[in-house]
Amino acid sequence: MDHLIWNLAGGHNAAGCYNVWMSDAPLLVFVYGTLMRGCSLHHFLSDGRFDGEAVADGRLISLGEYPALIDGAGRIRGELYTFSDLPAALDVLD
Repeated sequence: MDHLIWNLAGGHNAAGCYNVWMSDAPLLVFVYGTLMRGCSLHHFLSDGRFDGEAVADGRLISLGEYPALIDGAGRIRGELYTFSDLPAALDVLD
């Protein structure tokens, strides 16, 4: 499954936040940048299972110290992970 490529569609919700729609449980978490394998913050994903490489439509903007993925022209390379305790994982990643 290391070479699986997922195309994720997304769009803005009513509050202007970017959503990524995913199918069927378990829920997949899309990560990019320094959270990816071999990068400086990957250790935060130690409780997750790597499920493959992925590409999301959109663009990155700077929020100061961190980037954000928003709707737009472009493709962002990243990785997909699943977690046995998704709420706990999101607390760490957020």
